[in-house]
Amino acid sequence: MKVIILVNLLLIITSTLQNYLMVYSQSEPLAKLWNVTDNEVVTLLELERNLTMVDGLLQPILEEYNTSFGGTYINVLMNCIFVYTVDSTKIDIIKSRMDPYSHFLNFTSATNSLVALRNAFDGVSEQAQRLKPFIVYCFIDIEFNNVGLFLYKYYNNSNREFLEAIQQYNVTFHYLDKRKLHSIQNDVDVYNIIARDIKTPIIDVQSDDNITARNIKLPILGGEGIYNLDDHLECSAGFGAKRKDKEDYFIITAGHCTKTKFNTIFKLFSWNENTTGPTIGFMLRHQIEPIDIGAIFIGSDKYEPSMLIRNTDTIQNKELITYDVSVSSSYGTHLCKSGRTTHVTCGYVKGLNGFFTDDKKQFNGQVTFTNIFGEKGDSGGPGFSYKQDLRSVSLNSITVAGVNRAGVQLHILLPIEPMEQFLRNDNLEIILYDNPTGIYYRT
Repeated sequence: MKVIILVNLLLIITSTLQNYLMVYSQSEPLAKLWNVTDNEVVTLLELERNLTMVDGLLQPILEEYNTSFGGTYINVLMNCIFVYTVDSTKIDIIKSRMDPYSHFLNFTSATNSLVALRNAFDGVSEQAQRLKPFIVYCFIDIEFNNVGLFLYKYYNNSNREFLEAIQQYNVTFHYLDKRKLHSIQNDVDVYNIIARDIKTPIIDVQSDDNITARNIKLPILGGEGIYNLDDHLECSAGFGAKRKDKEDYFIITAGHCTKTKFNTIFKLFSWNENTTGPTIGFMLRHQIEPIDIGAIFIGSDKYEPSMLIRNTDTIQNKELITYDVSVSSSYGTHLCKSGRTTHVTCGYVKGLNGFFTDDKKQFNGQVTFTNIFGEKGDSGGPGFSYKQDLRSVSLNSITVAGVNRAGVQLHILLPIEPMEQFLRNDNLEIILYDNPTGIYYRT
């Protein structure tokens, strides 16, 4: 009798503990970003959607007064939109035109207008394309109401002509070589080329003939690790694509995941594994400038692309379903990424349509800047935003660059829109999920 009572008591305790963990857990990356429990995230997602809608209504109005305002920034935790204000006499006009949403607006004093910010950024961008400085990152920093330029003082002599040319724009300089935060395997300690260069050999895993015999194909999830056998580089899978006119399938990733010009061989290199899987296929085409993108042809009958993104560190939502494609248009909204090294992490949109130059002085534009945490090996993995719950997501971008230094954390993503010409050149369309009918393809 005592044994039965003890067993029942243990079952009750176990059930209570599980319920407690479900209610109060913080395993979801977005919950960690917002510092709330997993259960509270859905409510904040609804608040963010509402604020994004309000911001979408506000931005065209502010364009009419673009010398009086310096942009907007969403703060979901405060449930408000900061409106950076140069001319306070226009506030009442904006409030009147934004009724009944004006209570979401927090007008904050600023110095630089949208016109001034854009003119300065365009000037810096033009000089960067002309003079090709060594490793700089630049975007309009709405929060700080100025153009932010992130660079290394160590390379000031190399970049002297560029720095002299942009003096007139009064940008805010952020130097990255004050102190070292992370041990990143690169002479300049950045991961603007964030394929991880693996010096030691990777042990190959032989194919499973039983799987082949059963004709079961393993899905390659977004964020899963991939390994460049020829150049010994570790990267992440971005998303699946298909030719419109035939049954050819591809994995889209970052172009710098290969150093070889033609037909680099890639293998699966799963999270937390020290061995590679069978060959996926080869890099059919890639480029690094003006955008950083590559297409791996899936030549193996063991794999297929997937509309899923890996998120296996969480308690419940271990696979995220990609339903559609989204474009970031509001500063301060969340973005997340999945990658082999740091898995799924989230941050805020800090800059839209920015640019950077790499250690080969190649110019990359039209990129999104965030403060997502990432490391080498995450390169090529998908950027995404959550929809109405913690399993449904919108594909947004792929990881192409980043830096963790001197108190600065930048994670840079290439949005889908600049990729579209690359995809059209090979007649490719993105694999998504259309509930309940199944897969559909975005042209």
